[in-house]
Amino acid sequence: DEFMISCWAKPSSDATVRAFVAAGFNTVSGDATSLELCRKHGLKVIYRADTPEEARALADDLAILGWWVRDEPKEEQFAEVGAEVAALHEADPTRFAYVNLMAWMNLDNYLEVVKPRVLSYDYYQWWWGDANHFWRLEAHRNAALKAGIPLICWVEGTSDRRWEWGEKGQSYLPDNMPKLRQ
Repeated sequence: DEFMISCWAKPSSDATVRAFVAAGFNTVSGDATSLELCRKHGLKVIYRADTPEEARALADDLAILGWWVRDEPKEEQFAEVGAEVAALHEADPTRFAYVNLMAWMNLDNYLEVVKPRVLSYDYYQWWWGDANHFWRLEAHRNAALKAGIPLICWVEGTSDRRWEWGEKGQSYLPDNMPKLRQ
């Protein structure tokens, strides 16, 4: 019912949650350690449940938007991911089980095997450039429309690729605010 503005981060304190809210985010990744903080400040959570039983136990929690399953699975993992998604959908029939794809994955195979309730992918515009964005966005939009499910596109907010590679020395760049605004 609303446009999700999120970040790939889990809040760990009142200060970080307030910073997310002040920056305009309405959804974050989280788990049991961050759920109360998110409730307190009105953030929705894509929750990292350890088991379908945990999802079932928290199914009435209004702060939870969906259940985090996996980030960027390989195509040969789709059957396994589909089983995890089905188990979470059975545990909580009202929310989505969340999987994020790389932009070039086989969408027809993914949708057929995993049967998601949302389609989500990453777009690293500072690496790939504009030319790669629009045709991928169109392909994902068309696949989501055909499947009758919402589309989530994660747009990179920092251009320091050391964040992505887990390398030392990563930092927020001085010119990052215009990129975050975009």
